[in-house]
Amino acid sequence: LFAFITSLWLYVVRFNPLNPDRSLLPCFMAHTVRNLAVFGIKGAQGFISW
Repeated sequence: LFAFITSLWLYVVRFNPLNPDRSLLPCFMAHTVRNLAVFGIKGAQGFISW
């Protein structure tokens, strides 16, 4: 379910009227922010060790 919601979010970012050139850069940035958030949450939960 979370992957589906993420796909919808990236679709909205790509085809949003605020992105008139349909650039992929906002999609890449949204995906990067999502990955960093997951990494931060997993780190806070103790699942990441160095």
